[in-house]
Amino acid sequence: MTLPDHLHPDMQILLEARESVGGTPAGAKTPAAYRAFWELYYRAIPNPRPRDIEAVDRMVPVGDGADAHDVAVRVYRRADLPPAAPCVIYLHGGGFVLGDLESSDILAWGFTAEADAVTVSVDYRLAPEHPYPAALEDTYGVLCWVHEHAAELGVDPGRIALVGDSAGGCLSTAASMLSLEQDGPPVSAQVMIYPVTGITLDSPSYIENADAVGLTAASMKFFLENYLQQPPDWADPLARPVLAEAEDLNGLP
Repeated sequence: MTLPDHLHPDMQILLEARESVGGTPAGAKTPAAYRAFWELYYRAIPNPRPRDIEAVDRMVPVGDGADAHDVAVRVYRRADLPPAAPCVIYLHGGGFVLGDLESSDILAWGFTAEADAVTVSVDYRLAPEHPYPAALEDTYGVLCWVHEHAAELGVDPGRIALVGDSAGGCLSTAASMLSLEQDGPPVSAQVMIYPVTGITLDSPSYIENADAVGLTAASMKFFLENYLQQPPDWADPLARPVLAEAEDLNGLP
């Protein structure tokens, strides 16, 4: 495969993995078609977890009353980490429609390997079955759970970071805003990796990169319309943080 000149060579392995499984869905795009591709795609990327990193799956209770449910998480830890290590709560990408603990495994254990932190990867609910604000509610519920169970998890409750890529970057911001608004657990750091902030689909970047190699504007429209299913959602800063007023961001990490 020949890369366009403006792409970084490190993209080669990802593009080759994508093409090896037939590329992104053609024709009528549906959540089922995207998910079938996504599963083949991540399995085509070499991702051996280092033997010194332990991964334990757990179920976290979130919500109250009729909204009570469990969220699956995967906790990563190295044996040499101190008893009160920093904690990364990791929120995977996938347009709010794709992704799970398996497809995000290679990124999640990477934080434990590289940042000397316990990582809690969150299998938040996905759209369109669970549109906004389900993913945010799950994220915030896991944040509260980690803070409350810090001693059990062996993490420092004062050093919890919310980290996410793409859709997860949006959730990291929104959960930080929500925690501040509700006087919830303190978030000591926030990491947004190419986050979805809610910029309009007719912005210059969307027009210029409409047919980008990794992600097209049409795909972004598909994902956002599945996530933000009600008109008021498109005006909600917790769904589209780019709309937040400056005072709503004061005090964030």
